[in-house]
Amino acid sequence: MARNIELSQFGNFVVIDESGNNNVGIATTVRISGGGGLFVGGVQVIDPTGIWRGSSSGLTGAQGATGPTGAQGSTGAQGTAGAQGATGAQGTSGAQGSAGAQGATGAQGSTGPTGPTGAQGATGSTGPTGPTGAQGAQGRQGTAGAQGSTGSTGPTGPTGPTGAQGAAGTNTGSNSMNGWTRMSNGMYLQWGNVSVGANSTTTVTLPTAMPSILASVVAMHGPGGAWESYGVYQTGPGGVNPTSSSTFQISNLDDATITYYWIATGY
Repeated sequence: MARNIELSQFGNFVVIDESGNNNVGIATTVRISGGGGLFVGGVQVIDPTGIWRGSSSGLTGAQGATGPTGAQGSTGAQGTAGAQGATGAQGTSGAQGSAGAQGATGAQGSTGPTGPTGAQGATGSTGPTGPTGAQGAQGRQGTAGAQGSTGSTGPTGPTGPTGAQGAAGTNTGSNSMNGWTRMSNGMYLQWGNVSVGANSTTTVTLPTAMPSILASVVAMHGPGGAWESYGVYQTGPGGVNPTSSSTFQISNLDDATITYYWIATGY
């Protein structure tokens, strides 16, 4: 009689013959010993204590499908070199190999006798101009050359625009018997007196020079005398004449010394 009994050792269901021979139906001769243990084909594979005693080769099943290839193992150690084999027959000559590297230059040979001079080659073209050299040190000062002749005067340039009106100046001057004053419009007024000998001419220097021009001079001689303007010469007491922006002359045509009182204007 056969029935299903769970065997936890196998984790599956197998058929057990309980007729007295204790066989189980798993396609081979399997016997469970009454004293404990498991026998396959008369060979004990598990002892009564549950330890495996059999050979795995005795339980080989049908060939399963090929499993995936395992990872490449590490390279084993290099084996010892085998004995040198006999020399084979001479093979055919291979193709010409590429030229080897240039060998080192040999020692310099002794100089041979000088050959005859060759014909003169054509002159090569002029090379480019080299860069300018550094500035040399300054030489000593030479002697001064002769003064060149004065060149002709160039044409007068156009008149520039009139500048802005300057600020009004203040009156300045010198208060004395021979004095002067500068007015706010730039005009100068000067005065003084001078004694002129009989029948002579005296040069008078203004207390301060006119910046540009001496415009006018008038002179009066002595109490009750007459005024004399510059440029007027007469047979009377005399006359006045400007000679620069800072001087004028008074002429006395009288036979006695005369004191003149004068006034001059300019700018």
